[in-house]
Amino acid sequence: KEAGISRVAFVRHGRTAAKPGGGSDWDRQLTSDGRKQAEEAGKSFGRELTPFYPKIFVSPSARTRDTLDIFLESSMEEGSRFEEGDFTYVDNPVLYDGVMRPLGSALFRKMGYAALEDYLNAP
Repeated sequence: KEAGISRVAFVRHGRTAAKPGGGSDWDRQLTSDGRKQAEEAGKSFGRELTPFYPKIFVSPSARTRDTLDIFLESSMEEGSRFEEGDFTYVDNPVLYDGVMRPLGSALFRKMGYAALEDYLNAP
């Protein structure tokens, strides 16, 4: 059976603050700049992706959920809004853990905080 999905989008979380004292990478939050990045992404290309598929795969970390919420809100036309239940968030820890494994960690050390496109095109 055809799923009717014509496009898949990968959105990386916005800029984040340093780990809080004694905290872990998991605890990092979006900065005000990161919130603006998520909003601009929604406005610049999020609207082109509508209507959205009702299942959204996302890392369960706060910064990715916040990025997603801001992205979705800013992708809406003026006067529109999402209703409770429009989407099912599918928390996928692998989306977080995948970059923390040895190969992902080595790639991160090499590339740092690069755009997703740079990671996808890395040798």
